[in-house]
Amino acid sequence: MGRLELENLLRENNGGMVSDQVRLYALDELEERNECYQTSEYCPGFITIGDDSGGRAIICDVECDGPIYVVDHGSMAPTDFEELAPGLTAWKAVNFTLNGDGRGYPLRPLPADQE
Repeated sequence: MGRLELENLLRENNGGMVSDQVRLYALDELEERNECYQTSEYCPGFITIGDDSGGRAIICDVECDGPIYVVDHGSMAPTDFEELAPGLTAWKAVNFTLNGDGRGYPLRPLPADQE
Protein backbone atom coordinates (compact mmCIF):
# COMPACT_ATOMS: atom_id res chain seq x y z
CA MET A 1 0.00 0.00 0.00
CA GLY A 2 2.80 2.46 0.86
CA ARG A 3 4.47 2.88 -2.53
CA LEU A 4 1.17 2.96 -4.41
CA GLU A 5 -0.25 5.44 -1.90
CA LEU A 6 2.80 7.67 -2.36
CA GLU A 7 2.60 7.51 -6.15
CA ASN A 8 -1.10 8.39 -6.07
CA LEU A 9 -0.49 11.31 -3.70
CA LEU A 10 2.37 12.68 -5.81
CA ARG A 11 0.35 12.29 -9.01
CA GLU A 12 -2.66 13.99 -7.39
CA ASN A 13 -0.62 16.99 -6.16
CA ASN A 14 1.68 17.18 -9.21
CA GLY A 15 4.49 18.97 -7.41
CA GLY A 16 2.27 21.30 -5.46
CA MET A 17 2.09 22.50 -1.90
CA VAL A 18 0.18 20.18 0.44
CA SER A 19 0.39 22.59 3.39
CA ASP A 20 1.64 26.10 4.03
CA GLN A 21 5.24 24.78 4.16
CA VAL A 22 5.35 21.35 2.56
CA ARG A 23 5.81 20.77 -1.14
CA LEU A 24 5.68 17.20 -2.40
CA TYR A 25 7.55 16.61 -5.64
CA ALA A 26 5.81 15.52 -8.83
CA LEU A 27 6.51 11.95 -9.93
CA ASP A 28 8.62 13.15 -12.84
CA GLU A 29 10.80 15.21 -10.46
CA LEU A 30 11.67 12.41 -8.01
CA GLU A 31 14.69 11.01 -9.83
CA GLU A 32 16.23 14.45 -10.49
CA ARG A 33 15.64 15.67 -6.92
CA ASN A 34 17.10 12.53 -5.39
CA GLU A 35 20.16 12.72 -7.65
CA CYS A 36 20.60 16.43 -6.88
CA TYR A 37 20.41 15.87 -3.11
CA GLN A 38 22.45 12.64 -3.34
CA THR A 39 19.85 10.89 -1.22
CA SER A 40 21.00 7.36 -2.08
CA GLU A 41 24.56 8.27 -1.06
CA TYR A 42 23.75 9.96 2.25
CA CYS A 43 20.74 7.89 3.30
CA PRO A 44 20.67 4.59 1.40
CA GLY A 45 17.27 2.91 1.36
CA PHE A 46 15.41 6.24 1.56
CA ILE A 47 14.03 8.71 -0.96
CA THR A 48 13.35 12.42 -0.79
CA ILE A 49 9.67 13.00 -1.58
CA GLY A 50 9.42 16.72 -0.88
CA ASP A 51 10.70 19.63 1.17
CA ASP A 52 9.63 22.12 3.81
CA SER A 53 10.36 25.24 1.72
CA GLY A 54 13.15 26.04 4.18
CA GLY A 55 16.11 23.75 3.59
CA ARG A 56 14.82 20.46 4.94
CA ALA A 57 13.94 17.30 3.00
CA ILE A 58 10.91 15.11 3.53
CA ILE A 59 12.17 11.51 3.49
CA CYS A 60 10.68 8.01 3.58
CA ASP A 61 12.01 4.53 2.92
CA VAL A 62 11.99 3.55 -0.76
CA GLU A 63 8.81 1.48 -0.34
CA CYS A 64 7.13 4.21 1.75
CA ASP A 65 5.88 1.63 4.20
CA GLY A 66 7.43 3.16 7.30
CA PRO A 67 7.68 6.52 9.04
CA ILE A 68 7.90 9.87 7.28
CA TYR A 69 10.92 11.96 8.34
CA VAL A 70 12.28 15.47 7.92
CA VAL A 71 16.02 16.14 7.76
CA ASP A 72 18.21 19.11 6.94
CA HIS A 73 19.54 19.03 3.37
CA GLY A 74 22.98 19.87 4.76
CA SER A 75 23.13 16.77 6.97
CA MET A 76 21.05 13.95 5.55
CA ALA A 77 22.44 11.19 7.77
CA PRO A 78 19.76 8.86 9.15
CA THR A 79 20.94 9.76 12.66
CA ASP A 80 19.64 13.29 11.96
CA PHE A 81 16.16 12.19 10.81
CA GLU A 82 13.23 13.50 12.83
CA GLU A 83 10.02 11.50 12.58
CA LEU A 84 6.95 13.39 11.41
CA ALA A 85 4.49 10.51 11.46
CA PRO A 86 4.47 6.70 11.60
CA GLY A 87 3.42 6.57 7.93
CA LEU A 88 2.08 8.47 4.96
CA THR A 89 -1.58 7.94 5.84
CA ALA A 90 -1.06 9.24 9.37
CA TRP A 91 0.89 12.27 8.11
CA LYS A 92 -1.80 13.08 5.55
CA ALA A 93 -4.45 12.77 8.29
CA VAL A 94 -2.78 15.61 10.22
CA ASN A 95 -2.54 17.81 7.12
CA PHE A 96 1.18 17.26 6.57
CA THR A 97 2.15 19.12 9.74
CA LEU A 98 5.86 19.54 10.47
CA ASN A 99 5.71 19.92 14.23
CA GLY A 100 4.15 18.59 17.40
CA ASP A 101 1.71 21.45 17.86
CA GLY A 102 -1.20 19.23 18.87
CA ARG A 103 -2.31 18.50 15.32
CA GLY A 104 0.52 16.15 14.47
CA TYR A 105 3.29 14.08 15.87
CA PRO A 106 6.21 15.36 17.94
CA LEU A 107 9.54 15.42 16.17
CA ARG A 108 11.62 12.47 17.31
CA PRO A 109 15.07 11.28 16.28
CA LEU A 110 15.36 8.05 14.32
CA PRO A 111 15.40 5.05 16.72
CA ALA A 112 18.93 3.75 17.42
CA ASP A 113 18.16 0.36 15.83
CA GLN A 114 17.36 2.10 12.51
CA GLU A 115 20.52 4.25 12.33
